[in-house]
Amino acid sequence: MAKVIGFLSAFMALAAGLIAGTDPITNLERAGIAAFVGWAAGTIWQALMVSTSVVFSAKTENMEESGDNTGGEKQEAA
Repeated sequence: MAKVIGFLSAFMALAAGLIAGTDPITNLERAGIAAFVGWAAGTIWQALMVSTSVVFSAKTENMEESGDNTGGEKQEAA
């Protein structure tokens, strides 16, 4: 997924440079920087989303094992 985000950001930088009529070398440099930033941001985003889903699934598994289906709320007996 990070590669796709990097590719899309590079493509957008190239398109913007072509529309603006910038120098081709400058345009390629900007696209390279955009690809790296997009790749890095995609990698960080993916790492954060995977780690939060692992934590959430671990909490859910612990609740199922303990038989706590109340979602963390205590219910009083009627």
